[in-house]
Amino acid sequence: MNDSFITALNTQKSTQNWMDVIADNMTNIYTPGFREKQVNFKTFLGGAIADDYDKKISQGKSTPGTSNDNLFLEGKGFF
Repeated sequence: MNDSFITALNTQKSTQNWMDVIADNMTNIYTPGFREKQVNFKTFLGGAIADDYDKKISQGKSTPGTSNDNLFLEGKGFF
């Protein structure tokens, strides 16, 4: 195949992956316990390839809930 075609195809796949991760982050912005994902890119033979994506596991912002069944963990821990 033509090298420029392969580069364009890899770039298109990487961009689609990046957009999927952004859409997932925006969809779950108010989901309790959801951790944001980030896409990592690396350059390979002149084209961008999505290497993988990471999840942030730091503590999010604390906002008081209005329901009796809200849960918030402060510090280290997962639920």
